[in-house]
Amino acid sequence: MGTDANRPGAPAALCLVLALTLPCSVLPARSAPEAESFSMVFHDRPAEDDFGTVDLAGLDVRIFEMDSGGDLPADIWQKVLPCFTREAAAHPDWPAVLGAYRAAGEVIRFRPRYPFRAGGVYTCRFLPENLPAGAGEIPVYPPLTLNFTMPSPVRPVAARVTGVYPAGATVPENLLRIYIHFSLAMQRKSVQDHVRLLDDQGEDVILPFVEVEHGLWDTGSRRLTLFFHPGRIKRGVGPHDSMGPPLQAGKTYRLVVSEGLRDARGYPLESAYEQDLIVVEADRRSPDPAAWIVAAPRSSRHEVTLEFHEALDHALLGRFIQVWTQGGEEVHGQVTVRPDGSGWSFMPESPWVAGNYLLMVNPALEDLAGNTAGYLFDEKTGSGAGGKPGQAESMKKGADFLEISFSVPPS
Repeated sequence: MGTDANRPGAPAALCLVLALTLPCSVLPARSAPEAESFSMVFHDRPAEDDFGTVDLAGLDVRIFEMDSGGDLPADIWQKVLPCFTREAAAHPDWPAVLGAYRAAGEVIRFRPRYPFRAGGVYTCRFLPENLPAGAGEIPVYPPLTLNFTMPSPVRPVAARVTGVYPAGATVPENLLRIYIHFSLAMQRKSVQDHVRLLDDQGEDVILPFVEVEHGLWDTGSRRLTLFFHPGRIKRGVGPHDSMGPPLQAGKTYRLVVSEGLRDARGYPLESAYEQDLIVVEADRRSPDPAAWIVAAPRSSRHEVTLEFHEALDHALLGRFIQVWTQGGEEVHGQVTVRPDGSGWSFMPESPWVAGNYLLMVNPALEDLAGNTAGYLFDEKTGSGAGGKPGQAESMKKGADFLEISFSVPPS
């Protein structure tokens, strides 16, 4: 909240803080409004929708036979709540700043017709003697004076959605996760209010994702993970049988991230983001590392690449495949994952040394449907473990990494 012309306190202190224009002794305290509820405030935060407005709180407009919500006659309220430039404030005959007045409950808001000038000094005054007469007894309100300087309305670079994964042309009906990447750290609060999944009729899909308070974020608050509800994906489970999967093959859905989602500084997104999801049949096949195609570096300054027979989980690919020397030392470098999850590449920090290497694949690496090399996530309940015979149990116990060898030729 910005500059506040009122703070709770004793009547004598109230006179000083509110800059009363009448002696405190002439105010009938028993009919005056409570100090806690009567104040004048300037909103000085560029990230907020009320930036650059002035509020007078604690004045019940209903006693003046006016609506408690809606526009107020400017010609009357400009005499009651005028705002002046610093120069005009010193001259009683100079005009006040033009603008609109609006009532909402016990708050009167003044919004200038043209925004206050950045760096300009302004004075707003509440003049109770100019209040319009109305039916019933009118409380005795003290006059208020509020001085403020208009901050720069220029906002820093706004956050934006930089990518949504998987980014392929299609997704399986039993898609397990969606990742949303942002250019800046985001607020975690109430994220579920700003992410929607719409069906092909433009209607909201009911309970598509696991609801987690404040969302599932990475440590930097720049990647949001949306988990489709597992109970609606796994066959033979109550939610799946009664509601069906959130996504249905043959239909197109739209993921919408509203611009109301704010970054860690409190600023909204640069703009809303939308992405279509074209849904195909469910994926009930385990990834098969034996079918992957490895392309070894052609020289000490080329990358090693992997091509997959299907799209794999984008985030897991970034950390579930490591490069090791034949002697057991990890090779550090830069991993690049194809947006659709169908390929992976690695460039070492230093040029390759000719010799033999291993790609160490974590057996927990999943495809888009959550299937691993030894387990089918979407296996119907009661049908037994999926995957290749004899592998599922060992995978759950933390089996050794899958090894894929390649060689780097002499330069």
